[in-house]
Amino acid sequence: EERIVREFEAVFASIEKTDGLIIDLRANPGGNEGYGRPILACLFDRPFQTTIRGTRRNRAYFRAQGQAVDWHVWPQQILQPHGTKFYSKPVVVLTSARTGSAAEDFLSSLVIEKRVIIVGEATGGSTGQPLFVTLPGGGGAGICTSKSWYPDGSTFVGVGIQPHIRVSPTIAGVRAGQDEILEAALEHLRKRAAE
Repeated sequence: EERIVREFEAVFASIEKTDGLIIDLRANPGGNEGYGRPILACLFDRPFQTTIRGTRRNRAYFRAQGQAVDWHVWPQQILQPHGTKFYSKPVVVLTSARTGSAAEDFLSSLVIEKRVIIVGEATGGSTGQPLFVTLPGGGGAGICTSKSWYPDGSTFVGVGIQPHIRVSPTIAGVRAGQDEILEAALEHLRKRAAE
């Protein structure tokens, strides 16, 4: 949401004073990738690439003839850093299987530029403007209508963006009220600060 971008910019001076930044995307199923870009711009001091995005062209006749799937791929964008705001310290992102779509697009630029350490679980590996359809009996389904690739062309759809530090919640941790993924992220930042 635009509100998140405004809040991030409003508290940036305080964020800048920290020794490390943790961004929690564990329960972020996506939305509008445009909202994440102003935040990304504060995490880079040089131009950076966005995901590559494409959609299948539906040409049933050609598919019936055995021809390969045809893709429309939008031009990749190179985004500029904010200019006056730059967070230069370590960035950790928390992920889970519920991290998807625009949240994965946000994360992919950070991953390919080696700007982030990911702690948690692999992301959902599903991105792309869902088309919602109604099914008989009152059910529904969402069908991905586009596909994203890392800025270098490699894929994360179907496999997820893999964490650098793999941590999953445990039953014992949940019972004790612990956030084991957050604790692992904090431990990583403490180690970095001590180096």
